[in-house]
Amino acid sequence: MKVVVPGDYIGQGYVAGNGTYVPEDEPGTIYASMAGVVHLIDRVICVRPTKSHYKPDIGDVIVGRVVSVDQSRWQVDVNSY
Repeated sequence: MKVVVPGDYIGQGYVAGNGTYVPEDEPGTIYASMAGVVHLIDRVICVRPTKSHYKPDIGDVIVGRVVSVDQSRWQVDVNSY
């Protein structure tokens, strides 16, 4: 069982399935497009997401800095970097 996050290298020589992508400049190289667990079914490699959701908090660093948290969404200040 291999756990990956977006951008992690997964492999080559397989068919890219759900939760993966192949960059245009690297044909045949498969990367994860989401966090989850890698599964291989026949020649198709995919990433199945974990069951839990990320619950951000004020001060967490992601792509930017979380500045407020609402019940259904969170606001990120991407200009802080």
